[in-house]
Amino acid sequence: KYAGFEETGDEHRVVLQGLDFGTFTLTIDEIVGDAIASSTSFIDIPVTPITKGEVRLTNLEQAPILMLDVNGDGIFDAELSPSQSFDPRQFIELLRKTVISFEVSGELESKILHALDKVLNFWESGKINQIENEIKMLNNSLQAFVNIPKKEISSEEARALVNLLSQLLIRF
Repeated sequence: KYAGFEETGDEHRVVLQGLDFGTFTLTIDEIVGDAIASSTSFIDIPVTPITKGEVRLTNLEQAPILMLDVNGDGIFDAELSPSQSFDPRQFIELLRKTVISFEVSGELESKILHALDKVLNFWESGKINQIENEIKMLNNSLQAFVNIPKKEISSEEARALVNLLSQLLIRF
């Protein structure tokens, strides 16, 4: 989707609402004449149907901040700075908040969060092979919940996590 406005010195708010489970990339371009003068992006941000976001723009000389409400309670849970590439730390931190926002049983939630912490630690220490193994093990565990809904997690939430973890896996 695209939106445009003239730079007037007024503040412009861009309000985002998640529509489905997945990721999104938000790119803000400054157009001068027919050319892109500058570009700012927020890349591969995890999203669910209850995710809300907001960016306030007054001028493009100052980098915008993307504020996210991951759990839909009206309170921003994260403030993201733009980046030129995928940020694994940011993705994993947002994925953790997403898991917490789901109605997952305490034991399964702990298992998922522990696995995500391990993935982050492996990434920070450069152990890329171990990242792949950890994500695949977690995905296999969650896959059991996709086809057979259980009280620990809904099949929709399990499927969403499997998809998000798969997107994370292809980045390593």
